[in-house]
Amino acid sequence: MTEAIVGPVPPGVGAIVVGMTFDRWRTHARLRAALSLLAEGRPVSRVAHTVGYATPSAFLAAFRRTVGTTPGRYLGGGTSLMSDPDRTQL
Repeated sequence: MTEAIVGPVPPGVGAIVVGMTFDRWRTHARLRAALSLLAEGRPVSRVAHTVGYATPSAFLAAFRRTVGTTPGRYLGGGTSLMSDPDRTQL
């Protein structure tokens, strides 16, 4: 399902292009795609499946781990991104 959103990418290309592992690049691509869908008001459960997560809880865990807050707080401006270098803006 992710390929429909971000297109197929051969393993290793993400690391060459953007300086990160393929898995990390894929997570960022999924979350970037999810942000626009969430901003349109689509439910988290539907967005999670659309961007390739098996469950909404897996999506929320990846979002919190990557961004440092929930999608609602991120989109609502309720909190700023954490300064942890492993957590980046999408």
